[in-house]
Amino acid sequence: MNYLKNVLKRGAALLLLLALLVSVFGCTKSEPQPSEPTPATGTFLAGTKLNGIDLSGKTPEQAAALLKQTAEDYTLQVTLDGVLFRLDAARLGLAYNEKTDLAALLTAQEADASKLTFEDDALFTFADEDTLRTALLTGRTEALAQQPPESTDETEPTEPSEPEEEVLQLDDPTRAHLLFDTEKGEFVGVDGAPGLSTDYTEAVAKVQKALRTLTRWTVVRSQQKQVADGEKAEGNARLAKAVEDANSYLNISLSYSFTPDGKDTSYEYIDRDRIAQWLLIQSDGLTIELNREAISTYVNGVVQRHSVGGSPVQFKTTYGSYISLNSYRGGQSVNGDALYDDIIDCLSSRTGGSRVAKFNAAQAGGGVEDYGGSYVELDLTNQMAYCYRNYKLVISSPMISGSPYYDCATPGGVYTIKSKDSNRYLTGPGYKVWVQTFMPFNGGIGLHDCNWHSVFGGTRYFYKGSHGCINLPPEVALTIRDNVSVGTHVIVYGGIYNVQGKNQIWTGTEHYNVTPDATPFKLDMRADDNAVLSGYTSSDPSVCTVTSDGVVTVVGEGTCTITIESEGTVIYYNDEKTVTITVAKLGQTITAKDSLTLRPGDKASAEAGVSTGSALSYTSSDPKVAIVGADGTVTAVGYGTCTITVSAAETPKYKAAEKKITVTVEKKAQQLTGTATYNCKTGDAAFRLDVTALDGAALRYVSDNPAVCTVDAAGNVTVVGEGTCTITVTAAETADYQKGTFTVTVTVAPAATEPTVPSESENP
Repeated sequence: MNYLKNVLKRGAALLLLLALLVSVFGCTKSEPQPSEPTPATGTFLAGTKLNGIDLSGKTPEQAAALLKQTAEDYTLQVTLDGVLFRLDAARLGLAYNEKTDLAALLTAQEADASKLTFEDDALFTFADEDTLRTALLTGRTEALAQQPPESTDETEPTEPSEPEEEVLQLDDPTRAHLLFDTEKGEFVGVDGAPGLSTDYTEAVAKVQKALRTLTRWTVVRSQQKQVADGEKAEGNARLAKAVEDANSYLNISLSYSFTPDGKDTSYEYIDRDRIAQWLLIQSDGLTIELNREAISTYVNGVVQRHSVGGSPVQFKTTYGSYISLNSYRGGQSVNGDALYDDIIDCLSSRTGGSRVAKFNAAQAGGGVEDYGGSYVELDLTNQMAYCYRNYKLVISSPMISGSPYYDCATPGGVYTIKSKDSNRYLTGPGYKVWVQTFMPFNGGIGLHDCNWHSVFGGTRYFYKGSHGCINLPPEVALTIRDNVSVGTHVIVYGGIYNVQGKNQIWTGTEHYNVTPDATPFKLDMRADDNAVLSGYTSSDPSVCTVTSDGVVTVVGEGTCTITIESEGTVIYYNDEKTVTITVAKLGQTITAKDSLTLRPGDKASAEAGVSTGSALSYTSSDPKVAIVGADGTVTAVGYGTCTITVSAAETPKYKAAEKKITVTVEKKAQQLTGTATYNCKTGDAAFRLDVTALDGAALRYVSDNPAVCTVDAAGNVTVVGEGTCTITVTAAETADYQKGTFTVTVTVAPAATEPTVPSESENP
């Protein structure tokens, strides 16, 4: 017991000694330690990236402007099935999503300074899948239509490519359709053909992924594994109706009797085989149309076979020579126009039976006919058309008649204008063309304007002739129309030009890449056998023009095609050749720093250069932040962010170019120093904090636990109770320094008390 009393006495003495020390020396403190710089509020921290885009030092407003401009300037380099092309933001429908809450991202970062990377799938909006698919296909098609451009000093980043797979040429599935079965002698329905369907789903998905992060290039492929079946004929009601309609023509039995001048009757029988030759299956595979040119050719033969007696009419040509025409006098000739119209009516109405052919009225024999001095004269040999009115030549012109090479030679004879049609389509096997005027004179054969040929006459008709009609320059056809009437005679004579059967061989440059400042140059394309080059035409005179001898003058940027016509020789047909001319300015590449971080008053060089050696100019988006000299020296003026634009002006040879440099001018980081830790006892006297800041920045003090300690505006600390409190000292932003903070930790222990010692009389 005495031992315990002694221990208690010694413990009380020790506590008393500690209390005396505290009363003499006050609160204990650690050595002053400088604080770490505190990041500035209101801007994203250095290294901050949103979808991979650097937002360092940007306010939410500045970040939004950067993201918007980045989207507008974006270009995606795509390799689709081995073909390289580029798609800009407009074609992709790419735009910055204005609803993005960048302020919320900044708030999250201020709460957690370690968060530097953000992802947002909705940061950018872009076109839907169908539009992106169309953009891919259009871009690939356009790239394939162009020759590779001339090499330049410009380089593009490329992604390591995967091993290329063979890309199939795909055929779409075909629908069930009509077909004439020669063995059965009738029309039948056949199955459509299956084909490989192309799926671009994965390609579009990869493009969408690139757009979310604005990746600059991607390699995509179509999927060609899906097999689509062709439409079936069996059970196809639509096809069955088309078959029934087509075969209804073949069920017609039609014959014509010819009895001129009471002589023996002769006949023409039109059977199903001949009718089958007069039927054309249209591009939809279901519709039948009459081949009127073929019917005209048949009628011309009938006229020759069944016209009797008389002598051929003599006609004086434009050349002064006389020719015999198959317009007999002194006999009777079959009325070909009436026969043609009757055949068309019978077929259209599905009416058959035995018919009696009509004959023209008998005429006096032989003689010379001038047709009243008003007629159209067509010379097939020389491919010339002449129009006379009242014995006066109104107009003459080269023409293009039916092609004998394709068995479509225009038949000779004497005919009359049946009608003068305006603004209509002419249709036939494999063609549908719009004409301003059409003047039929022999069934479905007539005179009409033609704007798809630039050269007329010569031997062009042999391999590029019509289906029997007379093709004329538009102004010639309209002039003839205005000078003929229904009933005006058309005299057709002449024969086939004897052309050898070989295609032309061309040598020379087929594709030119030139700049807009190119001097006029002569095409070097040549045709073999010294063939005469009869004409040059430009597809787009706003890009380039060409003279009659092949000298090209560049007018503007773009692509034009020069078509060169050659006349036939004893070895080669007439022919044409196209030469492509691409006019485009070359690019300039500007190199410079991407960004500069400066303090007010600092100077730095943009270190800009240009591949062409052109003069450079500089502009600042905000001279209050930074200015730039003519030599590219950037001087920091105030705080904030601005953009320095380095520009190379457009020249006759080069495109304009620019490079943007982001300049950030920052205030200095504040440095606060003072005592960071205090250890006190309850009852201690108040004390003043010794924290100081640079540039005399005003200080503000806040205690997080007033139950332990309080602090006034001057930094005087009053101990209140036991525990720990943290005092945050904030230095206000100054002209040259950022806002900064410093924390002081105050620990308060209970004050020592005099221990109570039990008296000796007391019993335990």
